[in-house]
Amino acid sequence: KRYYSIIPMIDILIPVANGSEEIETCSTYDLLKRAGAKVTMAKVPSNAEDAKSLNVTLDQGMKIITDMNIEDAAKKPWTMIFVPGGSPGTENLAKSEALVGLLKRQKEEGRWIAAICAAPALVLAANGLLAGEKATCYPVLHDKLPDQSMACLLYTSDAAD
Repeated sequence: KRYYSIIPMIDILIPVANGSEEIETCSTYDLLKRAGAKVTMAKVPSNAEDAKSLNVTLDQGMKIITDMNIEDAAKKPWTMIFVPGGSPGTENLAKSEALVGLLKRQKEEGRWIAAICAAPALVLAANGLLAGEKATCYPVLHDKLPDQSMACLLYTSDAAD
């Protein structure tokens, strides 16, 4: 059910792995859907056995079923990719070749990438995706950001630059 539409119908991908944070994943999904976006969750498996299903267990034990796997998601363009935090979710996301390749292509093509909490440091910065970019993240991870000038801000965007 869509309550209102403040954004045009755009395709947004949320990659999710075992250990991703519930509120960052599910609340963002819900908010974007209510705003009128087409939101897809893609499973990033932690191993070959895990890749056999679309089921994901989030950080605090919530179980969800994603829409597709990351390999299929990597075959299409996305208006935006939103990367949730959580542990060990961010570690599982960061080591996915399919996701990292998709994020690099997303950046090269000038499409939006958003991340929250630990994800800017442990997924984006760890894979070279924040070089020359301003970002903020979970406070104890600021030292992992290549540019720490915005590290203590609650929100930052390069969109106005």
